[in-house]
Amino acid sequence: MKIPMVTVGTMLLLLPASVVAQTTTQADLDQIAGILKPLVVKAVPNVLHEKKDNWDHQAMVPVGLKWRGIRAEVQKSPRNHGDWSKLLITAQDIDRTLDLRISNLKNIDADRQSFRTFLTFQMGVQYEHQTWQNGVRVWNGYVRARAQVKCEMNCESTIKADFSNELLPDFTVRIRVTDARVGYDKLVLENINGIGGSAAKVTGDAAHKAMKQWQPSIEGDLLATAANAIVKTADTREMRLSLSTLLKVK
Repeated sequence: MKIPMVTVGTMLLLLPASVVAQTTTQADLDQIAGILKPLVVKAVPNVLHEKKDNWDHQAMVPVGLKWRGIRAEVQKSPRNHGDWSKLLITAQDIDRTLDLRISNLKNIDADRQSFRTFLTFQMGVQYEHQTWQNGVRVWNGYVRARAQVKCEMNCESTIKADFSNELLPDFTVRIRVTDARVGYDKLVLENINGIGGSAAKVTGDAAHKAMKQWQPSIEGDLLATAANAIVKTADTREMRLSLSTLLKVK
């Protein structure tokens, strides 16, 4: 791992952006992606999206009578009531399922380069739906599923040299995401509460409906997660590299 980092890092740091863009092959970009992949894996959080609709809702319902002489007063107390649903999306087996690709490296000016990043990995989906009536749970449905996250991002890197402190310069590297598209596909229901028949169909249909209803917020969270993971490989904002330190790596 250290040898490719020195080779690729030195190439990126010593050459002008225009030369890098002209001489870097797809094989070089694949090598860079291989270096970045474990960093991205560490940067992706376990929980990608969480959404609750009416979960834990309660209503004041009659629970008894309190007599005041000959008059009865209805006593009420908060009880679980209504339709509850929640959705939890997590990164699933990300060490194995994450795939990172870099392409279309181009120079913008002497300091900046643009490139395209494709990121995909498997996500786990857990959906639960409960129906409560006056404190009594009359329905409970649970779905476990998996799907594939797909994210395409246009990125920009800026490399600036600082010759003030060392004989060999330090370089400040910054990565930012300028544009992105995200989505998911291959939704597969793995388990539906251990039930079958019409009950399973109702629960499965409810899960699909929830995914569609909450799709904008799901994709927004997935987009933010993917973009942050890419940016975080450069320590979220900027990453300072000492060329003299890099060249000492054995």
